[in-house]
Amino acid sequence: MTLPNVLSLIRLGLTPVFIAVFFSRLPNAHLWAALVYATAAFTDVLDGFFARRYNQVTKLGRLLDPLADKLMGAAVIVCVALTYPSLWWAAALFFVKEALMGIGALIQYKKITDVFPSEFLGKFAVAFFFAACLAILVLQDRLSGPLRQILLGAAMLLSLIALARYIWRFAALLRKKKE
Repeated sequence: MTLPNVLSLIRLGLTPVFIAVFFSRLPNAHLWAALVYATAAFTDVLDGFFARRYNQVTKLGRLLDPLADKLMGAAVIVCVALTYPSLWWAAALFFVKEALMGIGALIQYKKITDVFPSEFLGKFAVAFFFAACLAILVLQDRLSGPLRQILLGAAMLLSLIALARYIWRFAALLRKKKE
């Protein structure tokens, strides 16, 4: 098992930790949850760095890494939406987008027996989503409702643009395979 894959597994394990801390009765629980989330994001950065730097990109890693990102993102968006019910639209959009991505990845894996690596736009969308959610977790009620809406709206727009790019790449790959 490569170090990047271990880091992805750690990130997977941090998801239930995030949820437990978020809902705990600890003083400043949301700040502690934000620290868990930031730690998970740091493992994501390290995972990518080591995978590319030491040529440890694997098929397993290309499945584990986005799975860990998606599970943590789902946990965070649901917890945020439970805290601020006006943000449920973002959680619903997140799940629709991720379901489409998951279906696409399964189809791609079956047709091509691999998934292509992420690209800058997808990574940027994930980073922006992270920053928006982290701001909401850390600033809590000091961040106005409209600003929370704008932050998550921008994050979701970037995610949808990345999804459109993913669909375009997939369609081009299928056309090329038919030729």
